[in-house]
Amino acid sequence: DESTAVDAVSIFPSPAADYVLVSLAPEETEAEISLLDPLGRVVLRTRDPVIDVSALPAGRYIVRIELRDAVVVRSVVVVR
Repeated sequence: DESTAVDAVSIFPSPAADYVLVSLAPEETEAEISLLDPLGRVVLRTRDPVIDVSALPAGRYIVRIELRDAVVVRSVVVVR
């Protein structure tokens, strides 16, 4: 069920200083994860659910997760 997969996506911690973990529903085995800055520019693209944000400037970022049947958008705050 698409809504179950979307609802099961969580991102923590937020605020984050070193890393962000993207948690997916168990049935989601692959996801393309993009991190966008406040201007919408892609600053990182990965399939790894552990995202290193230690080199990024402080601020709010958009995390875009492309699942098999859906796209999930969440935000995360990076602090220094």
